[in-house]
Amino acid sequence: MRFLPLPVTPAEEKEVLAKLGKQALWAPHLANWEAAYDAYHAAGGDPHVVVKSAFDKMTGAAQAKLYDTRRRTAQLEAIRRQTGLLSCPVCGSSSQGSLDHYLPKDEFGEFSIMRANLIPACSHCNSDEKGTVYKGAGLARLFHPYYDDWLDAALWRVRILKPYAAPRFVPEPMPGLVAPRTAIVAFHISTVVGRQFRISMANWWSTLPNALSVRLPPPVTGAALEAQLAQELAVSEATMGINSWQSAALRGLVGDAMAAADVLARL
Repeated sequence: MRFLPLPVTPAEEKEVLAKLGKQALWAPHLANWEAAYDAYHAAGGDPHVVVKSAFDKMTGAAQAKLYDTRRRTAQLEAIRRQTGLLSCPVCGSSSQGSLDHYLPKDEFGEFSIMRANLIPACSHCNSDEKGTVYKGAGLARLFHPYYDDWLDAALWRVRILKPYAAPRFVPEPMPGLVAPRTAIVAFHISTVVGRQFRISMANWWSTLPNALSVRLPPPVTGAALEAQLAQELAVSEATMGINSWQSAALRGLVGDAMAAADVLARL
């Protein structure tokens, strides 16, 4: 969950279409295809604004299949394998190495190889979590890392609910976000943060006292734990990303006296 620079300019995107347009199969569709790209960029990829182009079903399916033949090209591998992301730009997990279509290619075949529509992601995002969901009611939608330049602020936290021996981990938007960002954040985290997140959080929670005990000499006071948790959050934000799973969990824990007291009791 972070803002990323566009991996390609609109002009470079159109160069790919121009090469395709030299083929008899695609020549009749080139003008509409270029117009679809222009509309996508103008809308910032917003699925409430972008509309499906007037391609027939057969053409749309052929466009979608283009991704399968180009998925391992150098241009797409550069997006998939880029370094320095810290965590998944879509969900915040510690995994990376996949590509996710922001607007699903089976519905929007015209954008299947458009690099502005291809987001570096983890395998969870690209398979079993969100599926083909990309927008909700009103203005709710998924984050678009290439156009939402507000993604580098702290957007969410994790509430840790009793019983602490087997807690529930509830992702929620940070208080005080301006409208409509609260709705967007709530929709995004409810869509992409799922089963693998809950497994990861359970592991993190169970091992947290052991990790903290290495850093905190006994006896540990409440004040010492509070200071250490604040430091853990700062380190997590710097090394894993401000909206990573661990950062969101620590952000929730830092503001939760009861959950912190349970951690203190387990040290």
